Amino acid sequence: MRAMRPIALLLTLALGGCAGLEPSRPAPALPERYGQTLPGPGPDAQAWDGFGDPGLGQWIAAVREGNTDLAASLARLDAARAELGVLNADRYPKLDFEQSVERRKLSKFDLGEVGEDTANPSTRYNTRLALGYEVDLRGRVSAAVRAGRADLKASGGDRDALGLSLARQTAELWLTRAELAADIELLREAARLRQRLLAGVAAKRRVGLASGKQLLEPDSEASEAARLVAQQGDALKRVERSLCQLAARMPDACGLPPARPLRELRLPEVGGELPARLLQRRPDLGAAQARYDAARARIDEAEAARWPSLTLSGGLGISAGSWSGLRGNKVLHWSLLPQLDIPLFDAGKRQAEAQRARSAAAEQYAAWRGAVTRAVYEVEDAAAAAHFAKTDQEARQRQYLDASRRLRAERDARGVGLSDGQAEWRAQLAELQAEQGVQGARRQQLLAAANLIAALGGGWEGADQAAP
Repeated sequence: MRAMRPIALLLTLALGGCAGLEPSRPAPALPERYGQTLPGPGPDAQAWDGFGDPGLGQWIAAVREGNTDLAASLARLDAARAELGVLNADRYPKLDFEQSVERRKLSKFDLGEVGEDTANPSTRYNTRLALGYEVDLRGRVSAAVRAGRADLKASGGDRDALGLSLARQTAELWLTRAELAADIELLREAARLRQRLLAGVAAKRRVGLASGKQLLEPDSEASEAARLVAQQGDALKRVERSLCQLAARMPDACGLPPARPLRELRLPEVGGELPARLLQRRPDLGAAQARYDAARARIDEAEAARWPSLTLSGGLGISAGSWSGLRGNKVLHWSLLPQLDIPLFDAGKRQAEAQRARSAAAEQYAAWRGAVTRAVYEVEDAAAAAHFAKTDQEARQRQYLDASRRLRAERDARGVGLSDGQAEWRAQLAELQAEQGVQGARRQQLLAAANLIAALGGGWEGADQAAP
């Protein structure tokens, strides 16, 4: 009995209690309100429909379905779910069914011990149920499971964050496509007007009312207008190819739906006042917090590895001299073996692993704080850009109205013989340029709304991250 006392003492120490959980650091602070506020509700999963273009929503869905980066992210999410299943299985006993055939020949010495009438060599057929179970004394297994759950949540957040980023990129390219299409129409009209100006100066030169020098400027302007039309047309094709590439479709089978004209697109009303409420929607912040939780759980796992571990193994089986003998003339045997592993000396390896886990948790906490800070400033920047775009749009609209009034004045003057056609055409060119400025400002206003939707974490339906 005295020989068993040290073992009993070690078991008492090992079973003395579970390892304490690593305390969590406070969540990064958020301001109570944004410095820039906008009217309207926070964005939801249908936020992209607020632009009033069904084609945009269709293509965002196509990008979600076909994008290869998103497919890889989905595979990583499935791998994290499978890894959690592996870790979770360690919480339960393992039961295996074993069958074996043993052929042996005894030496003369061993044969004398068992009797000379024993068959030599002999064959034994064995069937056995083997049981193995690690008693989670200090919470190592449960800490690994907590880390796996947090990793799964982080993978889901990464998938959603990538989906939100792809939706924002798609919206940006879509708006650029609409602007380029509108610009091409205006540039073509401007090119026709410049050809009229060139023809008018050429006619004056033929009758001696204009010199060759006066012909150079409208000729250069007409050539530049034709070049701009070709340039914008090439830019439009590049944007459309980029949209096809996001959906991982080949150019000859892209099937890009038509875009509504820029002037027909609606400006979604996006806003909000409480970052603590709205920023929780951002999947990248959820992923950053989950990574910190996983790193914190790995501290508990590393600390638990420094303590003794207890493994129970056993078996129940039968053996006989033939397969048929397993049903009748058989030998029943069983075993139960508790094994206690006590770390004595490892040159500081386990302690260093625990310190490494703490350093990793500190790194993930800093990354979480950085992600929250960036998110707040992204909302502030997007809101400020939306305010500026609105102001710029109003200024451009006033310039367009002024150009329209000048054009009407030139037409009236020409009607009473006080001006020629060239002055009217130049006023019309000025109006087209002002209209192009309005379209550019409109696109910036719509783009600012798209960036604000993404900054607030809207426009994406979250993945199902339920643990198995």
